[in-house]
Amino acid sequence: MKGHLFVLGVLSLACGNALSQSGAATPDPDIVIIVTGGGWEHDGERGTFRIVVRNSGFEHVSSQVTADWVTEPRSPTDSPKVRTTRQLLAAGAISVVMPDLESIEDAMRVTIRGTSSVASSHIVTCVYDLKADGTVVVARSARSDA
Repeated sequence: MKGHLFVLGVLSLACGNALSQSGAATPDPDIVIIVTGGGWEHDGERGTFRIVVRNSGFEHVSSQVTADWVTEPRSPTDSPKVRTTRQLLAAGAISVVMPDLESIEDAMRVTIRGTSSVASSHIVTCVYDLKADGTVVVARSARSDA
């Protein structure tokens, strides 16, 4: 019985070391929402848009929102890569809910809604257009619907 436990312990350590050395990234515990959608093509590359929401804080939760342009793999052995990352909303005084993605004529429109971290009766809306070349156009700056 002791021999079996020893073998199990050695196997567990070996498997744990293999997993930790595999190059897999450690998940960011601040990420609370990831939305992927739409598509883009630029300079011979193509891919999808990804919106990432990170929360921080305790009593007054604040959200940071970034947009990623993620490339499609070019071969069976290739992996997707983040081509461009842009900050849409800096961490501050807004706690956001699930962003909306809508494909428009020449961009992916991202609508971000949230509430003020200090006055939850204030609803804030921001709208951004993500272009294929990695640029962001502010379609509507933060507006409070109090």
